[in-house]
Amino acid sequence: MQQQYRHDGVDLRRGLRLSLTALLTLFLLALLLLAAARFQQRGALADVLAEGADLTEATARRADAADAFHASMTLVAGVLGLGALALWTAWFRRVRLNAEALAPGSHRFGSGWAVGAWFTPVVNLWFPKQIADDIWRAGAPAGPQGPPRGLLNSWWVCGVLAGAVNAVTTVAYALAEARTHRHGHLQEDVRRLRALAGAGAFGYLLCAVAGVLALLVIRQLTGMQEQRALESLPYGSLPYEAQVYGPAPTLPPGPYGNPYNNPYAGPPGNPYGGGPPGY
Repeated sequence: MQQQYRHDGVDLRRGLRLSLTALLTLFLLALLLLAAARFQQRGALADVLAEGADLTEATARRADAADAFHASMTLVAGVLGLGALALWTAWFRRVRLNAEALAPGSHRFGSGWAVGAWFTPVVNLWFPKQIADDIWRAGAPAGPQGPPRGLLNSWWVCGVLAGAVNAVTTVAYALAEARTHRHGHLQEDVRRLRALAGAGAFGYLLCAVAGVLALLVIRQLTGMQEQRALESLPYGSLPYEAQVYGPAPTLPPGPYGNPYNNPYAGPPGNPYGGGPPGY
């Protein structure tokens, strides 16, 4: 059963973070399969270009199978992505509230923006990053020994770039595909589709890289907050998962008392036994 624990307003429960990590990992696998589907479409389109007007039934079937594979993986990735987004916003708001408890009054945005900033057009290009910077600053150790923010910056730049590439290539591919269906398999349209399929695969791979960086950000932010919160706790009050060896045993009073409350030990006295009578 999950240990419920809170210290000075900092929520140290790990269930939400573990669920987010698991679902985000599944979403990353779906992104890799989407990239594989785009590469499969690219290969099928290369066959269509090679055959030209003499398109065989086998090549047409391969192209249809590649399109069906991409469509099915798009559905799976969409469901997993929506679930990961819901858990991400819940986790992001939690670490924002934890950061407020660790460093009150040092944040540029209210806790409500930890959720709303992701869904507000235009400002979602920089508000979430500023909130993440404040969370990082609140959880980092004092002084110059705090961890560098290179991970946070890399995650954000890669995420924005991946989102832009993926959006542009997806829309462009859909428009080019509709044009191809209207005009027939013209060489120019098929070449455009083939190039966009390769660009789309690159966009999915870039999204997967951003997802891996997001997993590292989750680990880093949560780890810093746990360390800051637990630094002020005495040993006996640590949560169960932090007490690796359990509380230290207590000895009864007396220099030769019953060690570690051993029920089979003799009465207190000389640990080497009594001497001859008279001693």
